[in-house]
Amino acid sequence: MSAVSHPWRDATSETTPSHLWMSAVVEMARCEVKDSEPHRERLWAWFRAGEPVWMAADGLRQLLHGERIAAAEERERRAIAAGIIGGAA
Repeated sequence: MSAVSHPWRDATSETTPSHLWMSAVVEMARCEVKDSEPHRERLWAWFRAGEPVWMAADGLRQLLHGERIAAAEERERRAIAAGIIGGAA
């Protein structure tokens, strides 16, 4: 569970309009709206399922963290393949 405090922390689709819920999720996840866009369908699914803002924000943070790890690993694989780092001499 997230320790981040937010006035809409416990808001759900039953208590909050979608635009406020989505905005609160992005704020609580501490990300940019553009970073959340690829996950719009998942956010809508969480909203429709009645997830509270804090839970969706945690999920979004985990997704974004996983993407950053995957991107870093891909950069490292490409660098190794290009001979920039690793075994090529």
